[in-house]
Amino acid sequence: MPVRDFVLLVGVCILWASNNVVSKYAISVLGVAPMAYAALRFVLVAVLTFRWLLPAPRPYWRLALVGVLMGAGNFGLFFLGMKDATVASAAIVAQAGVPVSAIFSMLLLQERISRWRAFGIVLTLAGTLAIVWDGGQLALSPGLLFIAGGASMGALAGVLIKTIEGVSPLQLQAWVSFCSLWPLLSISAVMEPGAWHEGVWTHWQVWACVAYSGVFASLIAHTVFYGLIQRHEATVIMPLTLMMPMFAVVMGVIFFGEALSPRLLIGATVVLLGVLFIVLRRNQMAALMAAMRNPGTAP
Repeated sequence: MPVRDFVLLVGVCILWASNNVVSKYAISVLGVAPMAYAALRFVLVAVLTFRWLLPAPRPYWRLALVGVLMGAGNFGLFFLGMKDATVASAAIVAQAGVPVSAIFSMLLLQERISRWRAFGIVLTLAGTLAIVWDGGQLALSPGLLFIAGGASMGALAGVLIKTIEGVSPLQLQAWVSFCSLWPLLSISAVMEPGAWHEGVWTHWQVWACVAYSGVFASLIAHTVFYGLIQRHEATVIMPLTLMMPMFAVVMGVIFFGEALSPRLLIGATVVLLGVLFIVLRRNQMAALMAAMRNPGTAP
């Protein structure tokens, strides 16, 4: 990978990680209702990408379904979970979408899962469960369950998009935002009564958070990422995206003073190791381990 593309990927991971911080600040500190925040994000993206909405490949219903799952399902539940979850734990638990995606690929696309990848799936889910489980109260953490559920919806959308040809990155974002803003606005109106009349909307920080989330984390970061995926193999790109949860953990400590408990650190290590098993073949994992032991021999 050229240095330029690697720098772009690092920038994308930083934007995604910082979006967790920005969203946590908007929802937990400023008091913005989660569904309302998600809806405004997609309203902004829909306005900016409206010109790419049509013409769209058929069937329209499948693209609309992908849009709702990837937008309202994934981000709606993620923001709902961020109300209670920490930045660090949210970023790690969101990686549960990787094994779920592999399972959906097997069920819907008849892709085969090797024992190597199956071991990675078990590792990732076990690590996620270790983080989600609240050992102090012997109860599952609701916020992290929402985030895991959202990641699963995003994973299903990622598998379904493989069955649709001719969708450009900007067109996909146009459909995701347009199809998601309506259910999010409706859910917010029912579940968050009075959210749109609260004084929180008078704070400029709220609108800055929405703009950052919509323009930088969504429009710019995803467009750059899809371009990198087109230029490089997924087995090169996906392991490097593990920088994102690492950045998020550091940012959570810096900006919110989050404590890194042994349970979180162990669970995060197991999750990220499991993701590597899933996205890399056995020989690629061996080469990666060899390069880490002997940096001077890396290509």
